[in-house]
Amino acid sequence: MSNKEVVPQDVTVKLVSFSQLANVKSPLALDSYQRAYVWGEDKIIQLLNDFAEFIQTDNGQRQYYMGTLLLHQKVEVEQNKHFVIDGQQRLTSLSLLYWLLHGELP
Repeated sequence: MSNKEVVPQDVTVKLVSFSQLANVKSPLALDSYQRAYVWGEDKIIQLLNDFAEFIQTDNGQRQYYMGTLLLHQKVEVEQNKHFVIDGQQRLTSLSLLYWLLHGELP
């Protein structure tokens, strides 16, 4: 076994907002290895409380850091899908909250 580190050639890192993510042209999907959605009421309440605290203490910084979302495009298999590797619980929760507020999914 070699000690060589394999570095992917086509890795792109971007900082995007939720609305920018919602405008991605290819659909987001979950791969088979992802666990089921497990956030309970306590996690959602914590998220809403964090939002409320952010809004109340906002000092002109209009961005709320929600965490990392890792996506992978399987070019050789699914050219038109981005698979969620990390952040599925947050993304699902944000999508549900968006739907509750707007009556549609982004």
